[in-house]
Amino acid sequence: VLTWHERNLAYVDNYRPPFSGEGYVNDETGNIADEIMQRLFNVLVKNDYKYIDGVKNQFEIQFLAERKDTQIVLLCLNYDKNNGWVFTESSPLPKGTYLGVENLTQSLYIPGRGDCSIRRYASGKWGAWYADFANISYGENYLLKEFSYSGNYFIGSHPFSDITLINWENFPTSFEEAKKSLNQSNWATPNNKNPEDRLHLREKPDRKSRSLGKFYNGAPIYVLQKGKQWTHVRIGKEEGYMMTKFLAFNKDMNAVEFNINTKIAINPVTEVYWQGEKNKTLLSEYEVDLIKIIGVIGNEWYIVWDMDSGLIGKIRQEQLQDGNG
Repeated sequence: VLTWHERNLAYVDNYRPPFSGEGYVNDETGNIADEIMQRLFNVLVKNDYKYIDGVKNQFEIQFLAERKDTQIVLLCLNYDKNNGWVFTESSPLPKGTYLGVENLTQSLYIPGRGDCSIRRYASGKWGAWYADFANISYGENYLLKEFSYSGNYFIGSHPFSDITLINWENFPTSFEEAKKSLNQSNWATPNNKNPEDRLHLREKPDRKSRSLGKFYNGAPIYVLQKGKQWTHVRIGKEEGYMMTKFLAFNKDMNAVEFNINTKIAINPVTEVYWQGEKNKTLLSEYEVDLIKIIGVIGNEWYIVWDMDSGLIGKIRQEQLQDGNG
């Protein structure tokens, strides 16, 4: 009878992507066996790199590696059913960078700066996610002051959303430092005087045009073209028009009273339809707890925002309810 370790080594040696339920990579303590990760590295990565460390999460893998020029980089791999493994290589990391900080196995420790977890956003880019030492949560288009989704977040673009471009020597060590790098131009949010109100996204710049949804203060809106009466915007992948006088732009967003809340699931699994996806995705109760309600479509749908990934979608209102807190 093969041990768990022998089973995993045999599985890697006869590897076929993606990982299925066959063969466990974790040992009994929940750790990733280094020998297994190194063999997987040898299967997936070219000889131009030398293995240092690695961590696997479902269909995504991160390897810390040394290039032939001795630069340390993070290789992020995600599996695409049409293209196989897709590689993203980070900009060079400082010497002494290592992977795994206490129980945060996917965190990079950057000498002189601290730790930061890296994740893949809905756009496909790999970027910063959470810096535990500085209590900063990063989304592709926001910064959150603390690792709490009821915390204070700031909408905008930042230079830590693309690992291929990050200057790791200047990685922020505090929220104030991170906020200084936030670019809020081309961003807006509804500015309803009553935060309970919602602002229409219209198909055309006309109040009689079909509504594509109504949005609360705090919804992240990308400005395509600002006009005197109407502003052409994009919310996730949905384009439309909003009345300019009811929007706050750039740094004016920071004075708006946001009204982005969460709701809890009624059933053990909840159906969500992400923008651009024809099929529904099932969310666990825990996953529902983390997504924000940013708007509604009639009396049937909530418009939801997964802040971690950046995905925007819709959930039937009958599947969610207010919490008890």
